[in-house]
Amino acid sequence: MNVQYSEEDYWRRVDAIKTVMLRAGEYGEFFPPALALFPYNVSIATSYAGYDDVEIAREFGYPLERIEETAHEAENHMVDASSLPANVKDADDAVLNKIVLDREHGKKFRYIKQELDFYRQYRIPLPLYHPSERLAEKRKRFGPILFSLYNRPCGKCRNVMQTSYSPERREKNIYCEQCYLEEIG
Repeated sequence: MNVQYSEEDYWRRVDAIKTVMLRAGEYGEFFPPALALFPYNVSIATSYAGYDDVEIAREFGYPLERIEETAHEAENHMVDASSLPANVKDADDAVLNKIVLDREHGKKFRYIKQELDFYRQYRIPLPLYHPSERLAEKRKRFGPILFSLYNRPCGKCRNVMQTSYSPERREKNIYCEQCYLEEIG
């Protein structure tokens, strides 16, 4: 690692690596599930429609985390979300040191100080579900976020390109990739 190679040796090594990856069918593919940084069931992937079935993720080789209460957590640091006060005014700062168990979804989470302060300021009850479950619920409620692509002339060279900015919008500095790269230097 971090070895300086001659240009000839560098390209020879790149070629060898690409050849092995091409034979294995890996070249150009996204990282394999075994390299996932987080277990699938505790990532935000499950908040997207079509990606919420963890059993399918398991079949594809994604790691899953088994959510269990340890005796230590149960005694000292874990609180069931259903036991939290209904009024945020009744929640003291001790909740910041607790692991909140969303038993309905089998996930654990914590509140942070800024979050608790926000809920207090706006008198919002403490959320009882894991953040990824709240996000999934919002996505279901509002549906998929769709956008359209429009043909529009570049603001500099006037070549027609595709952009998410409608031609009816007044922005003048909507550039094609080449003009944008020239503009930013």
